[in-house]
Amino acid sequence: MVDKEEWRLVILGRAGSEVLLVPHEGKYCLPRVEIPKWRRIAESVTSRLQENWNLQAVCLFSVIDRKPTHSDARPRCYQVLVSRSNGSTPSGLRWVTAALLCREDLIAPEDFDNLRHALSQIETLSPPGPFAKRNWFEELLNWIEPHLLPLDLTLTGSFKQLNASPSFSLIRFETNGPPLWFKAVGEPNLHEFEITTFLAQRHSRFFPRVIATHPEWHGWLMEEANGVQLNDAVQLEHWQTAVRALAALQKESTGEGGALVQAGCRDRRITSLLDLVDPFLEVIAKLMQQQPKTPPALLTKENLSDLGATLRSACAEVKALGIPETLGHCDFNPSNIIVTIDGCVFLDWAEACAGFPFATCEYLLAHLHRDHPERTLWAEAIREAYEDEWKANIPAESLREAVRFAPLLAAFIYALNGDAWRNPCRLEEPNLAKHMRSLSRRMYREAQALASLEAPCSSS
Repeated sequence: MVDKEEWRLVILGRAGSEVLLVPHEGKYCLPRVEIPKWRRIAESVTSRLQENWNLQAVCLFSVIDRKPTHSDARPRCYQVLVSRSNGSTPSGLRWVTAALLCREDLIAPEDFDNLRHALSQIETLSPPGPFAKRNWFEELLNWIEPHLLPLDLTLTGSFKQLNASPSFSLIRFETNGPPLWFKAVGEPNLHEFEITTFLAQRHSRFFPRVIATHPEWHGWLMEEANGVQLNDAVQLEHWQTAVRALAALQKESTGEGGALVQAGCRDRRITSLLDLVDPFLEVIAKLMQQQPKTPPALLTKENLSDLGATLRSACAEVKALGIPETLGHCDFNPSNIIVTIDGCVFLDWAEACAGFPFATCEYLLAHLHRDHPERTLWAEAIREAYEDEWKANIPAESLREAVRFAPLLAAFIYALNGDAWRNPCRLEEPNLAKHMRSLSRRMYREAQALASLEAPCSSS
């Protein structure tokens, strides 16, 4: 059974003066929909609006009212939207002038309070962001249309909003030709805008075509990639195509480490990794001391010292091998890989990094094991396809050595990702602390596996 959650809807008219309500016994209540938990809220809410009332709308932002009542201690979730329908009134609903409403007009007084709060937020742009404005969608359309003229494209009026917040947006637009996507990012992912535009310019064959950028919104308009999402691919060959394309992109980015970091990619080059070993393990040592119970087993001071020595050794070995430092991705997810006729297109580079290339393939294989356990036997063939692409660039012995270090360094790079380990406030969150301890135990196991491979065999 799918877990669901209820959302109450504050739906404004285009002019912003009216709100759509459900009349009931001389009073009103806000429209409500149930959507599956853990799904995209904007996509699910707008889809249910279409299904229930044949109403097209765009989401502005969410309001979460955490004040419990005597009857229901769960937070009440409100989604604020603006209608895109042409003045029609959906069956069973009524447009009401918001300024004429008083608290007694609504069955649930908290709905009136949150309605007023939402209207105040729109008026004051609090929270701030371009997509909290009531007319932002019209502004977006007016910006898009001139960029389509040279391409002989026009919007059909059909669109799907997938993500929405005051500073983030993801929308798919239908045209008379290929579909287009508009994406915009805010904190903490502002760097994705610079990374995306940099990569699309330097390595265009691996990325969707960017038609236009909107720097003020940190947004861009791009063509939809025509192909199959790797997560839906049912053939081993698709996964092999993906890792071959990854290797080709990485080889193409060799020597761009400084430019990648300047564009916003995280610096995970070997020199930086070496500098981070001791500070990271100092944090992990404190987290181990805070672990509330065992099992799982704690990593002792001696364990962490051994792990640090192995990490430093692995970094030094990789550096000595002359493995090129390239573009990488700390969340190389099959949902963001489109296999096309000509190769692959890669999406969503908020977790881009510059450094040891082989770590990225490890992340894809981790997704394979976790999301597609029935395809675990593919892993070796996928890894071989990736390594084959490097054979012309790296001597065979050096390649074998680098591959040995890949699981350990990939786990370390992943643990560093997002820099949450540097944030004392974040580390007070029990789930994050637990996650960091788990990653460290994974690193320790990988370090032990390396040590066992290096141990001399006893002679008979």
